[in-house]
Amino acid sequence: MNTEVDVLLGALDVHRRHAMGIIEDLSDEQLRSPCTPSRWCPLGMILHLAASEHYWLHCMFAGLPADLHGQRTTELDLWDVSEDDRADEIFALYRHQIDESNQLVRASTLDTAPKVRDAGWREGDFGTLRIILALVSGHTATHAGHLDVAREFIDGRQWMVL
Repeated sequence: MNTEVDVLLGALDVHRRHAMGIIEDLSDEQLRSPCTPSRWCPLGMILHLAASEHYWLHCMFAGLPADLHGQRTTELDLWDVSEDDRADEIFALYRHQIDESNQLVRASTLDTAPKVRDAGWREGDFGTLRIILALVSGHTATHAGHLDVAREFIDGRQWMVL
């Protein structure tokens, strides 16, 4: 029997696999090439997804320090990758963040309130782990869709054709 945690993490895992899967065989040059006028690249998007999980689940929910990839960060400020950033290390960072997030969620109750409230939140926003998981899942799905579009522009490959 699936618990609610299993269902929520299962849905999130589908989007995580989608984000990683759609770009898994791109060259280093393709991973680093800007895809939009705002200049994000697929590798930067994976870094952003790692930072997002870190921010929402570790920093806001669990109250842990905002330190990812060796720097203080929020979910919004990690997009840019340098020439020194290796793709395999960023992919490993995201997989490590996913493992830590899953452990944290499984060790908690879905009705638990976050330990830290972001200054921009209104009263009642993101009041439980359940709501935060729904937000992270939606965020990851949205960016997986962005990566789909980027991949289609790169070489025509599509993840899910509707």
